[in-house]
Amino acid sequence: MRDKILELADLIDQHRYQFIKLIVEETGKTIVDADGEVREAIDFCRFYANESLSLVPVEHRSVSGESSITYYPPRGHWLTINPWNFPLAILIGQTVAPLVVGNCVTIKASDKTPKTAILAHELMQRTGRVRRRDYTLHRRDLWSELFYHRQ
Repeated sequence: MRDKILELADLIDQHRYQFIKLIVEETGKTIVDADGEVREAIDFCRFYANESLSLVPVEHRSVSGESSITYYPPRGHWLTINPWNFPLAILIGQTVAPLVVGNCVTIKASDKTPKTAILAHELMQRTGRVRRRDYTLHRRDLWSELFYHRQ
């Protein structure tokens, strides 16, 4: 999964200007602030991908000679509810952290920033590790409910 998360970081970087445009349009942020958010999303991907390397089974030996191994298994299904004011950075950070260790993630993106969430989801799909479940229209607003899971 680590390589897919690093690939996602590269894809976000390749689509940097498209994300900046969407974030400025949907949130009203300045170009500088939107660029900072895109950079933060890329940093989240790289940080969690590198942190996953430290989650290897650890063997412990006690004074009495007994040994045990600590494993870090996936914990199940995660739900993220993302705010409108950080539509990319928080969405990516809250999604990548559980994914990198093998959990499933359901994302509820803000109804105020659907285009940013949809582009992020399309890039996640390109890595080959996520599938689109559905997008639904609710009260004339686009609510994107995205489902990610480990294959």
